[in-house]
Amino acid sequence: MIYKSAMILCVSIFTLLIVVGCEIEPFPDSLTIGSLEVSAMDNDGMPIEGASIFINGAEQPRKTPASFHGLDEGAYDLVVQKFGFWSDSSIVDVLVGDTVSIGASLGDIPDSMSIFLEVDSTPAGARLLINGKTFLVEDEIVTTPLSIELPWNLYSFSVHMAGFTTINPILPQATTMVGDTTSASFMLEEGDVGGNSGMIPFDFTLENDEADSIRLSDLRGQVVLINFWYADCVPCMNEFPGIETVYREFASEGFNVLGINPMYPDDREDVIEVRTQLGLSFQLLLDWDRHVSVNQYDANPYPRNILVDRTGRITDVLQGVEEDELRELVKELIDHSE
Repeated sequence: MIYKSAMILCVSIFTLLIVVGCEIEPFPDSLTIGSLEVSAMDNDGMPIEGASIFINGAEQPRKTPASFHGLDEGAYDLVVQKFGFWSDSSIVDVLVGDTVSIGASLGDIPDSMSIFLEVDSTPAGARLLINGKTFLVEDEIVTTPLSIELPWNLYSFSVHMAGFTTINPILPQATTMVGDTTSASFMLEEGDVGGNSGMIPFDFTLENDEADSIRLSDLRGQVVLINFWYADCVPCMNEFPGIETVYREFASEGFNVLGINPMYPDDREDVIEVRTQLGLSFQLLLDWDRHVSVNQYDANPYPRNILVDRTGRITDVLQGVEEDELRELVKELIDHSE
């Protein structure tokens, strides 16, 4: 059970907790008053698994089919999308005590409806990122310079090369008409890799609590908060509601949060329970061998917060972070790149 050590601490070291406190404030929106079930189907009515779900602009860790509990009463902007299919969007009204079931219809995009993307970079050899993921052609990574055909849709894209920041452009979009071509030339700048301000953060790939792989460098072009935490860390739990609030506020503008747990003493069930109890909607990652937490970033003591700008450079390394402080930092980084 999570918070077990924190509870023992409250009993055995009462005088210390008068100062630091053992109260863990839940996120205000985490009361279970409404639920949402989301599925997706193709033109033939066959279920589609693994489609991305966006609620109020924030991509959710869960893919279709998925259930979301603890939602406040109100209207939610829901978008379901998968590569090669039309996206489906709707406004969903959640009521107290109700479960709303939504079946998104994702029709196949015809082969005749294609656009073209031409990308180069200086230096060449950067891998292509589309909608926050490494783009593969026949399961192979493609690198610049490149020219590819895509199903007609709206795409955000960038590139990544190890040891380089991506100076410009910052996350352009492919908005061409059918048959037209979008072109972009990216300028990269070499830098030192590490965990300190001014450096390019160590790259990593970790699974989230839904067992999907998340790669830091795939998020190039977004502002990213890397947060290190564990369930019995009272300061970690106390700052999560503020981080969640800022994430919900700026997710649609390109802000992402990766909450990394060293998986000691926690297990997957502890991580899921924290998500459920605090109503967290950002990524929670499981660092099973503690390579990222210990060997790369030496995160102890916890919490540790590392803020990365859109170019892929660390701007701030903070022990703990307050909601207002984080909001100001994130807003500045988003506004600066527009």
